[in-house]
Amino acid sequence: MPGPFLPAEIVPATLAATFAALRAGGWVAFGLYGGPEDPESQAMSDLRTLRSGGWPANADQVVDQLNSAGFVDTHQVPRTWQAPVRLVVGMRPHS
Repeated sequence: MPGPFLPAEIVPATLAATFAALRAGGWVAFGLYGGPEDPESQAMSDLRTLRSGGWPANADQVVDQLNSAGFVDTHQVPRTWQAPVRLVVGMRPHS
């Protein structure tokens, strides 16, 4: 899910539709810009997101949204790659 391009007001409905479309055990990956963790870099990422029309969320906020939509095992994937992308994932439960 292209988080940097989704306005905050459509995220709950988008996650609900994604939840409904997934099979039990299916996963959603919500992408966020991810640069260095320092405050200046984060401010630049937030600005880039706002300029893209998106919601400058952090991983905890996305986890909360995923949980509210019914996803389980929600968490930020540990970053082992160089691309400036963070992923927050959640699974549609089996039952």
